[in-house]
Amino acid sequence: MSAEVRAAPTAARELADALVDAWGSWGPTLDPDCRRLAFVSDRSGTPSVWVDDLPVDGAAPAHVQRVLSEDPVVAVSWSADGAWLAVCVATDGGVRTQVW
Repeated sequence: MSAEVRAAPTAARELADALVDAWGSWGPTLDPDCRRLAFVSDRSGTPSVWVDDLPVDGAAPAHVQRVLSEDPVVAVSWSADGAWLAVCVATDGGVRTQVW
């Protein structure tokens, strides 16, 4: 297995930071192809996972909430191939966490 490290394009990283700062969101993570952004946001009242397709040619991003748990989401990360999301949740809203 080879390990290939790719830096996110500057424009994609800047857009990711702008999208999450505007909504009380945190933990932005780009997929390996830098086409999708996953992050945690409490804009729905409970911290949950949101996934955006990064806009092309100035189009507005489509914010899609992924309800993966009734418990608050703490963090999210893409798998190396971009097919899966690892989600860390605070079980029963407490300090203990589980990875899904």
